[in-house]
Amino acid sequence: MPSILAKYTDATETALTRSDMPGAIIPAVPENRHFAELRALGLEIAPSDVAQTDRASVKAEARNRILARYPEWKQRNMALLAATLTAKGEMNWSSDEQTQWESIAVAWDAINAIRSRSNEIEALDPLPSDLSNDELWS
Repeated sequence: MPSILAKYTDATETALTRSDMPGAIIPAVPENRHFAELRALGLEIAPSDVAQTDRASVKAEARNRILARYPEWKQRNMALLAATLTAKGEMNWSSDEQTQWESIAVAWDAINAIRSRSNEIEALDPLPSDLSNDELWS
């Protein structure tokens, strides 16, 4: 059997091309006999050269940006402190506790700003190709 080269058509890996079938786009599903044949032969399918930005990529970038500023442990500590302060009641807070509450509010505002911007970016058509561009997030 001749050597077959296969490559996904894009980053979603839902379709591929085969060197022995010029111009054909093969669905990457087990039910497709051409795809199944590649799997049965144990041939590796090369990743696409095409980078794709999708909505999941936008969400992942937003998550990374949030975690860079506020790691999960810090968010948990802020949530616990907020719950403790709420239970104590604002009228009973010390000046240090008032300052802590204000810093929590600033953090949540920053997190919500990233989430809101993520929603705006997800609504763009087409999606930007470089999600790491800081100007996109400001």
